[in-house]
Amino acid sequence: MFKIITIASFLITFAAIGLHCLIFHPKFDEVFGPKRLRKGLDIFRIPVLIITLLLPGQSSSLWGVVKKLLYLFVMFCVLVLVVTGFWQRLLYDKALSGYLIMIHSTFAPIFIACLAILALGWSKQNGFNRYDCPWLMRFLHKAVKLGVYVEKTENETFLPVRKITFWVLMFLALVVALSIVSSMFRIFGTDMQHFLMDLHRYSALAFVLIAMVHTYVTALAKARQEI
Repeated sequence: MFKIITIASFLITFAAIGLHCLIFHPKFDEVFGPKRLRKGLDIFRIPVLIITLLLPGQSSSLWGVVKKLLYLFVMFCVLVLVVTGFWQRLLYDKALSGYLIMIHSTFAPIFIACLAILALGWSKQNGFNRYDCPWLMRFLHKAVKLGVYVEKTENETFLPVRKITFWVLMFLALVVALSIVSSMFRIFGTDMQHFLMDLHRYSALAFVLIAMVHTYVTALAKARQEI
């Protein structure tokens, strides 16, 4: 069941991102150039855009450089954890074992530690304000006479989605970590052990899928110069 759900989830997520890019055609002209060849391949240019965005710039502060390098390392850790965690389960329908579990167990605490540092460094940047959801502010202003009103603009930004996915990722990372750590204690019975392992697998899957969406909307934010 996990194998089917995982494959279907990845296919649906990739299809949704690709469909959004093709239908709504985000304004990448300013980033990729209006005369670029094969605009339909913009979806494949997004990973390059993200990596370029995260590379240290000449004018970046020391903390900014550290955050970008940490983010790149976290992305690498996620890739390693996904490959080692899903490889045997998806291809052979077997539990994690051998060298793969050694690699997985080595990178997991490093990933959590780096992610915790990023959460502290980017928590303020991903804080919510009234401009994140202008449509909600306009509705509240009309419905309950709220004294805060935000004018409608031509470009309702992608920042709210980016912020929401950021905090969802932080929560899922906590669930992923606590579920596997809790399963190591002998205070839980067999049924609870199986539940914790399933919770670890599905929360890890959800983390990867939300991370894909977060990466995509980050690229949109960059294309619209919101970062």
